[in-house]
Amino acid sequence: MVDLKINNMVKFYTLCLLASGPKHGYDLIQELKKKLERRISASNVYPFLGNLRKNKLIKFDKVGKRDKKTYYLTPEGKNFTRQMF
Repeated sequence: MVDLKINNMVKFYTLCLLASGPKHGYDLIQELKKKLERRISASNVYPFLGNLRKNKLIKFDKVGKRDKKTYYLTPEGKNFTRQMF
């Protein structure tokens, strides 16, 4: 069972963006700024990504020279977002 509350638009849109495909954390923040038309800080996004990972809804791969993390939904995460929608 997933212990996760989607109680604000940042969390909702983060899941929507991840449902559309893998994203870097920085890309998530930039797209959230555009969608929500407000300032989004890393402290709004990364703790939520940690909760998603703890609940096995996302995983990440490290890519590139700087080992940037690319986050993507697991099968459980895809199922969770389908139920949420």
